[in-house]
Amino acid sequence: MPWLGKVEVIESSLDDGGALEQALAGVDVLYYLVHSMASGAGFESKEKAMAETAARAAAAASVGRIVYLGGLHPANVELSTHMRSREAVGKVFLDSAVDSVVFQAGVVIGSGSASFEMIRHLSETLPLMPAPSWVRNQIEAIAVRDVLHYLVGAASLDGPSTAPSTSAAGRS
Repeated sequence: MPWLGKVEVIESSLDDGGALEQALAGVDVLYYLVHSMASGAGFESKEKAMAETAARAAAAASVGRIVYLGGLHPANVELSTHMRSREAVGKVFLDSAVDSVVFQAGVVIGSGSASFEMIRHLSETLPLMPAPSWVRNQIEAIAVRDVLHYLVGAASLDGPSTAPSTSAAGRS
């Protein structure tokens, strides 16, 4: 990455609270952009446990704010395991001792995003593709540039978040 020389990279595990606390020393804003679905069965409890560890480490390190990007979902419906996990992680941060902003975004569209690259690959590979009925689900897509705008802006919001509010990108 061309920006690699401008950042400090620290490798650690989200299971190691002590290492996280050390890594977070002197950090103003923790961007938590972790989703562990790839870890297989039990990912839901693992994601929540990692978020709890990160929230405790952030509080111990006096981090000023946690910014989390979760998934947009309708209210009052039964959620998939995937979406329940995103919601639980957001709640961990909102309930933590550290001021937190939790965004809920739908499908992120832009070159490099998983959704965009999957659609590009399918459209280049398959001239015709039968699709399951769920492809008719309506989504609220957001451009990757807009997501970055909101994430960066969350770092400089005035004061702590005291009440949930809705924006085009999610809730804080």
